[in-house]
Amino acid sequence: MLADLQQQNVPSSGHVELGEFVTSVAIKMYKMWTGNDSNVCPVRNEEFKKFCIEILNLTNLSPVTVFVALKYLERYMKCYAAIDFGIERLFLISLLIADRYVNDTFFSIKRWALNTELPPEEINRMQVMILNNLNYDIYINGNDYLEWINQLSEHIKAEEKLYTDPPKYLKTIMDDIENQRSLISMKIKTQVHFIKLPSGIIHRYTPEVQLPSGIVYRYSPEYK
Repeated sequence: MLADLQQQNVPSSGHVELGEFVTSVAIKMYKMWTGNDSNVCPVRNEEFKKFCIEILNLTNLSPVTVFVALKYLERYMKCYAAIDFGIERLFLISLLIADRYVNDTFFSIKRWALNTELPPEEINRMQVMILNNLNYDIYINGNDYLEWINQLSEHIKAEEKLYTDPPKYLKTIMDDIENQRSLISMKIKTQVHFIKLPSGIIHRYTPEVQLPSGIVYRYSPEYK
């Protein structure tokens, strides 16, 4: 679903706006995770923003991929045995995993190594450690993604209140979120599912008609 979503969505944000947004969200999560504001000082903020802008410029990854990467970063930081590789590397590996999950064609570890000047072995090691902590659970369905971009939307609204003249990236990112929210909501409503009835027949359905059980489905004439 996410791959289809990004094909239908023309982004408003470029690599600079995405880099600024990632910095805003990831730094906030990182501070909460480490419990120490001194880990991320203003100078480090600028360094991280520069890193994000550069890597997103080199890869030209979509807002969908970037938002998914932030979701993986959030999931990882909730893991009991999560290891702190530093904010740059944590986001880098989250982005690498998101690229592989969202996109039909994705960058190889060798390409990520060339883009970051990190050894491929180091990138692969961190990738495996993060995936192990996530139990290799990187699946994100439509409802998960919708809930996540709603959270990102709330983050933007909170950030806007901090400025008399909000940074321009907040508007472009919000435009992308609104476009994606509209598309994903439409896809969820029309998404085809499969259910197994007591008879053992598997019907394809989309939510619409109420069955005696109280569950609402709309049946198509096709069978699996």
